[in-house]
Amino acid sequence: VCTSLEYNDYSNAYYLGNEENPYLILMQAKNTNIFDCLINENTKHIYTNAFNNCSSLSKISIPNSVISIGSGAFANCYYFSSIEIPENVKYIGNSAFAYCHGLTSVEIPASVKSIGSGAFQYCLRLKSVTFADTSNWFCINIEELTSEETPIDVTNPESNAQNQISPPYSYPSSYYWHKK
Repeated sequence: VCTSLEYNDYSNAYYLGNEENPYLILMQAKNTNIFDCLINENTKHIYTNAFNNCSSLSKISIPNSVISIGSGAFANCYYFSSIEIPENVKYIGNSAFAYCHGLTSVEIPASVKSIGSGAFQYCLRLKSVTFADTSNWFCINIEELTSEETPIDVTNPESNAQNQISPPYSYPSSYYWHKK
């Protein structure tokens, strides 16, 4: 029942939760001028655009409890140099880390089942994307309803020109990645 949901705050963010877990969903940063944020260890979801345009945010620790990172959740966080995606994350939304110009490396844990379109688009300093589980990754062009799934060799993203998320950053926003 929706009446049992309530807003809470913790560190520099607002949450939506219930009596059992008041920090279930991290909804948004208190303001876009924050430098840091301690995400509550009981958070399950980081909501769409939660930290979008928090351009001063340079480092954040995502707790192991998080299972999804919403679309645009960390977009335009220019000063991130690296992000550690916890082992329990299953879904990374569209443009989740887009325009994180300082981001130099990303490790995708084996738990991740899908990476939304443009998740790392315009991460200009991104040097490495490491996949813990390199098997059974596919992509589909979400703009072409008749397109077929294409297998991706994530051990060498540069060999898949249309599907890259490593240099030269031609990873188009129209491709959705998923693991079978």
